[in-house]
Amino acid sequence: MPCLDIPATKSLTVSSKYPNSNINNKYIYIGNECSVKYICYLYNDKCIYARNECLAKYISYLYFDISSIPGNIKNIYATLVLFKKPILCDEILYDEDDDYDYSSNNYDKHKFNNRYIIYPLSEYFSDYTTYKNRPKYDCSLEKSFFINEKNICEEIDITPIVSNWISGKIPNKGLMFKGEKKIKNLTKFFSVLNRDIKEIPFIKIYFETEKCFIPFTELSCTYSLFPQIKEKET
Repeated sequence: MPCLDIPATKSLTVSSKYPNSNINNKYIYIGNECSVKYICYLYNDKCIYARNECLAKYISYLYFDISSIPGNIKNIYATLVLFKKPILCDEILYDEDDDYDYSSNNYDKHKFNNRYIIYPLSEYFSDYTTYKNRPKYDCSLEKSFFINEKNICEEIDITPIVSNWISGKIPNKGLMFKGEKKIKNLTKFFSVLNRDIKEIPFIKIYFETEKCFIPFTELSCTYSLFPQIKEKET
């Protein structure tokens, strides 16, 4: 069965922690992060700090150009391939840590029982997308997946979404990723800006092609015979 790989061409993350901006680096972030703030309360002219914990939400977007898919395909099977970024203890969001080791225990924080959700977008996202200005999505084609902490990548079946893109039932405006509500489950995947192109997200499509026959049209033509013209003798 033929196979086609389609790499993502755009990626972006928005967060309730940074509501008026976005995150556009070599990772996409999905899920919820426990954010700690200390609030000062005045008591007898003294500042008493109280610890306040809240969950910061991270939502990510990916876009794939599917114009290379043949128009005569059928019986497709599509999987989304995401490569995981190990999450280290006390890691800073905007760091540039490249000295990770896939054989280490860095994957312990990728909890396999955490649920993540994918939706097809009904609006485009751009560099100006923020948490306060998020694109709409189609909730009728929700796809859930769980992370396997033993794998360095995740393969997720998104056949219904891709089939609807190809048939034109829904427009291809990208995918949205989010974590389950009220659970600390922040995770990282490599984005389109990752320097190693082998770890960029991509869709793998298996398909069959329909045989195309050129229709035969019978042509009719008419002709007439002209008498032979003799040259005059001089």
